[in-house]
Amino acid sequence: MSQERATSHDASTTRLPEPMEDKALSWPWRRLLHYEALESTQRHGAQMLAMGRDVKGLVYWAERQTRGQGRFGHTWVSNAGGLYVTAALPYALALPPAETGWLALAAALACAEILQEQLAVEASIKWPNDVLVEGRKVAGFLGEIKHPARPAEGADPAEKTPASAVLIGMGLNWLNGIRVAAETGGFSAASLDEFRPGLELAGRGPFLLAWLARLARWHNTLVGEPRAGLATLQEAIEARLWRKGETVTLQNTEKGAVAGTFLGLGQDAAARLRTADGAELQLHCGWQTASA
Repeated sequence: MSQERATSHDASTTRLPEPMEDKALSWPWRRLLHYEALESTQRHGAQMLAMGRDVKGLVYWAERQTRGQGRFGHTWVSNAGGLYVTAALPYALALPPAETGWLALAAALACAEILQEQLAVEASIKWPNDVLVEGRKVAGFLGEIKHPARPAEGADPAEKTPASAVLIGMGLNWLNGIRVAAETGGFSAASLDEFRPGLELAGRGPFLLAWLARLARWHNTLVGEPRAGLATLQEAIEARLWRKGETVTLQNTEKGAVAGTFLGLGQDAAARLRTADGAELQLHCGWQTASA
């Protein structure tokens, strides 16, 4: 039976979309729920949690998104042919809330590694949450901690409230028609078939399973010895960090537009820049522009 069917307390108020596929996944993941269309896989996972569902280890995949979700509340229509997924991490979060910027970066790293291993495509990670191939955006990521709603008035006090969940969203351009430029930053966007002619839709399934396995592995490094695991994760991300050591411009940061040498990442996944006057800054929000 699908994990999405409404329970007795919410069936009268919420009509849930039915997945066209519902199958078990290998540990530590639980199930893959594959839909023809969702408003947003990220929003759907958050909705399930708010309704009291245990979403940990569940993966939501939609062929289309009518209102895909990104950073800063950006939304868009995601056309058929891409890979649009939200994975609810199967483990408890081992990072302090101030360091959750690593979530999207770890997901981007897993994607870049599998692109190289499965498709022989060299990819870079653009801070804070994108994957580029030959300077063109092919994927974006979103990492969020979501909390369940409080138990409804009159609910059985013996019924446990699910724990908070970490939702990792990925939008990967596979064979989908895309815009000429990425929504922000002026980056040209591309689909993977531009770099690997003959790419088939059927390849998305094996890619997704490999990405999930790698994502779980990287997240598992943060369980038990999070500081040591974080150092390993940071080193792997920085090895693929786009324009590290070069002059970059970050827009819409907490200090406005900032230009400087991109030194790498801080402990909390901030971008470290050295400005022309020698000051070293750590910036926690914003995005890189295409030019210095």
